[in-house]
Amino acid sequence: MATVSRSSFKYFRRLTKRQRIEAAICKKNDYLAAHERARVSVAVDNIAAMIKNLKIDSWLKVQSDQRMLSLLIDETALEEDSRLDGCYAIKTDLPKSAVSKEVVHGRYKDLALVELAFRTCKQSFLEVRPVYVRKEGTTRGHVLVVMLAYMIVKQLRSAWADSDVTPEEGVKKLASLTCTKMEIKNMASCWKIPRPRKELKELLDALGIIMPLALPHKDINVDTRKKLSNRRKRNIVK
Repeated sequence: MATVSRSSFKYFRRLTKRQRIEAAICKKNDYLAAHERARVSVAVDNIAAMIKNLKIDSWLKVQSDQRMLSLLIDETALEEDSRLDGCYAIKTDLPKSAVSKEVVHGRYKDLALVELAFRTCKQSFLEVRPVYVRKEGTTRGHVLVVMLAYMIVKQLRSAWADSDVTPEEGVKKLASLTCTKMEIKNMASCWKIPRPRKELKELLDALGIIMPLALPHKDINVDTRKKLSNRRKRNIVK
């Protein structure tokens, strides 16, 4: 993923705002050319208000010549405004003796990780919402399970950082792993696990997981929420 420095970001944002103004001036010029009774002063005031709203009025002005609008750039003011590109201040109530500026800056940058965690928990991959429980205890339990699941996602993201695979993509690929039930007459049965293909093996190796050749098989029914609800209904009817 390409990264953009703060100074470059401010430059492109300033350029985008200027392009918006240029596009608006083109529309105004077309309108003035098509409507002879339209007032140029009104068009100038509209563009000037737009420039002020975008907070670039310190170096960008609008001017008119006959019935044509154009931009006037104050190069000195623009250079002065550009001097602060990439600069920002972080304020904290902690004394200098308690923490250094490097630590404060590092903790501020870590907020991006907090935002990433919330987005991951809210999206469809973990889906903390909708919440189908009502009591406080069960609601807290629901959120706790999602947070525990995020710890797994975090571990997957770290392990697959060099594989160019997101946790969502990796889990979907691993879901294609299947096993075959093997039954031998008068003997216990087991689930045979085939050798994973190269792509899946690389994902498992990155996690340090060694797949067993087989799993013991026991005929134990596991109820899902839907099955458990239906079984309870049948028991009530009886």
